[in-house]
Amino acid sequence: MATMPKIVRRCSLDKRMVSIKGLDKAEVLAALYNRAITGGMGFMQYNPTPMTVEQAREIFRYYFERVTVTKKFLFWKWEIEKRPAVKYIYFNYLGGRPMKVDLTSDEEFDASRYDDPDYNGEGAAEDAIKSLRETGDVNPSTTRVAHLIGVLDAAKMTRSRLGEKSKREQDVEIPGVGTFNTFRLGLDDMAGVLGPKIDEAERRLHSDE
Repeated sequence: MATMPKIVRRCSLDKRMVSIKGLDKAEVLAALYNRAITGGMGFMQYNPTPMTVEQAREIFRYYFERVTVTKKFLFWKWEIEKRPAVKYIYFNYLGGRPMKVDLTSDEEFDASRYDDPDYNGEGAAEDAIKSLRETGDVNPSTTRVAHLIGVLDAAKMTRSRLGEKSKREQDVEIPGVGTFNTFRLGLDDMAGVLGPKIDEAERRLHSDE
């Protein structure tokens, strides 16, 4: 009986490495997307529809698409097929959902930013990959429930901040660099358009329950 590989490996610099060895990377992307939640201005682009593996493959195809270039010299011309020099495959936000992951490696990725409490929460990436390994499904019931609860909580939190104005907060001093002014961006200016987007997201989520 095959043993499941160790999913999480902690290393220096607060990295939290999650193993994806043996997994289809398109399935990994879809599983992470479906588990990710949204909040704040992310509701402006948010769509509760889960990502399929086929859609994830199309996204990866963007990074590896072959490009045909026509070269000309006097009366001759020829075609050269070029492949973009991909150094890394990093996803910041997709459809209003914070991803914050580099999926260049076929072995593992750092989930420390994905798991940030301000984004998807502690252990979210590990949960998504573990569920993928156990079920072979990129959107199993555990993922759907976690996503639903997370987004509804984020909607409540974001709505409570719609009247909040931007303001200066405590300055931050970085040794050897200097003092920097810090500001907290409020959502007061966007309340008129962001509020209806939150309402729409809640309606669609409840209709899918």
